[in-house]
Amino acid sequence: MKVLILTLVFMSTVFSNSTFAADSDSTGNKYFDEIMSTLDNQQFGMDEDGFLVLNGRPLRVDSKGFSRILFNTLDYCNQEGVYSNSLAVADDCKQNIVLGFNDWIDASKDQSISIAVWNMGARESYTSSLPSQSRVFFNHWVGVMRVAKLKEQTYQSAKPEIDRKSNINNQIYNIGQQIEAENKKVLFKDKNKISQLELKKAKLLKSLGCTSTGGRLICSSD
Repeated sequence: MKVLILTLVFMSTVFSNSTFAADSDSTGNKYFDEIMSTLDNQQFGMDEDGFLVLNGRPLRVDSKGFSRILFNTLDYCNQEGVYSNSLAVADDCKQNIVLGFNDWIDASKDQSISIAVWNMGARESYTSSLPSQSRVFFNHWVGVMRVAKLKEQTYQSAKPEIDRKSNINNQIYNIGQQIEAENKKVLFKDKNKISQLELKKAKLLKSLGCTSTGGRLICSSD
């Protein structure tokens, strides 16, 4: 955490002295100050690969890389301001980043968001695999997680029924294999066994809302 804060202090000094930054807000680096103040109250760690972990969530970069990405993200607003020749554009850009950052911090503490969903947001939100060239879209990260979380919840609620049908289909397949093996017998074919297997298969098909007619499987739509 100390490495991250020290790096951010250095970055904020550079940022506040860069073109457009000092003029676009009264303190020059107030946006970095806001971000640093928020980060200082979070729980940080490192994973086995030396990458930063925020509130138990992997960031997929080390502390220096994350600091650089934050700098790149805010500094891009200065470029937007220069491009449009508008201090307001630069300020609006930075304010939106800070708002997105705060939402992202809240999401990092949300235990209903799985690591898989978090990582999906991460994959979509860094602009480059190289921290020196990358920016991060916090709003997009949070938005992707909302969608992924909904899909995950939908799947989890449907999973018991999916598993039930999968189990029944496996039973039907095994019964079909037994019937086929019995029918291949030239001698000692057990017609009673085949009849029982067919009956069992029909009951299983019925539980799926399906019937078998003339070898053709007909199922009602779910």
